[in-house]
Amino acid sequence: MLSILPVLAGAFYVGAADFDYEQMIEITDVQAIKAAKKWEIGVTFNLIPDMPKGVKIMFTLQRTSTNQDVESFPFILEDENRKNIKVKFTPRVRVSVENYQLKTEIPPDQIAEVQRAFEAKPKRFPAADAPWPWNHAYKKFMIGTEKDEELERKEVKKYVLEKMGKIRELDDEAAAELEKAKDGKAYVKKDKTVNVEALRKFLVDWAKRLAAEQQVLKEADDFITSKYYEVYLHLLDLSRMVAKRYYLKNGDTAAFLRKQQMKIEDLKLPTIEGFDFSYIYKVSSESIKDKCGKISSLLEFKSPDEALKPSEGKAEGAPDSKAEPKKKEKTGESDSTTEEGGKKAGGSDVSETDSPKEEKPAKAEGKKKESPKKKKTGKSS
Repeated sequence: MLSILPVLAGAFYVGAADFDYEQMIEITDVQAIKAAKKWEIGVTFNLIPDMPKGVKIMFTLQRTSTNQDVESFPFILEDENRKNIKVKFTPRVRVSVENYQLKTEIPPDQIAEVQRAFEAKPKRFPAADAPWPWNHAYKKFMIGTEKDEELERKEVKKYVLEKMGKIRELDDEAAAELEKAKDGKAYVKKDKTVNVEALRKFLVDWAKRLAAEQQVLKEADDFITSKYYEVYLHLLDLSRMVAKRYYLKNGDTAAFLRKQQMKIEDLKLPTIEGFDFSYIYKVSSESIKDKCGKISSLLEFKSPDEALKPSEGKAEGAPDSKAEPKKKEKTGESDSTTEEGGKKAGGSDVSETDSPKEEKPAKAEGKKKESPKKKKTGKSS
């Protein structure tokens, strides 16, 4: 019953007494219903009797696998009812087919009457703990069906293969032009010296086209960069490898120029906005071929055990470096800390090493996964 919710909160959540506030919102049911091309999230919940009329509560949709916030929705209590409240939210962003949960917070921008009600009951609403976040991990729910996921994977596969194809076309184009230069069929003057202006013009135009493809990748839909982040990060890395292969002092263009007693610096290549070559390992045609093979294998969507075969060990590209932690939140489930790996994209040359058997993909720019600190755990009722 609603009246005993404040008393049972400590029983529901092991260690809840360590906090200065108890559970204020109890979610009793969540349903995801497909409406046209969108998903409608129906939530049924109870509030504690002390929750003042007019209060604004933020419900945040989170991916269960990463605790990543997807989108937040406001609710305002407009009457005296505190039990079996029903609301519906429709996410504006594309949501992937997977498990989700809700987080609730009571934001600081409340009307004066609500603020006074909070201040009148400091034990119930301790100001130091505002906005009183709570992860309702005890009420997970699924968005989508197996059929929806099958269609989603086909869409992702088509997207990735198209982008990989465009990047490979640019790689092949640069390789072909460089081969012409080596054979003296292009970018060479009558006296057999390198035509610096012509080679620079080609490389700058080529880099701009690759930068445009990289920008498209970095603006990919959130559902691709989140659920399918491993294949997405490898795809970004492929673009960085191709960029590095022809534009930097330790790439193929530089190797060609050295045979002509020149340096790549002699080309005076400009910095291209959005042109990302921040890949730390040596690049070759073989390593690019291997990267494409890795991407293709990930598009088979095998289980983690199958993905490790035939080479045993940690799957290539598993993220390692820690993301910035969020403020501690209360939860009704097990601890979970998400880590995302990566190397920040840059505009200058980077040191390189021989590519290891298992390389880690660089972090996608512009996409930041939220990664909360370990939260207080407990058992669901």
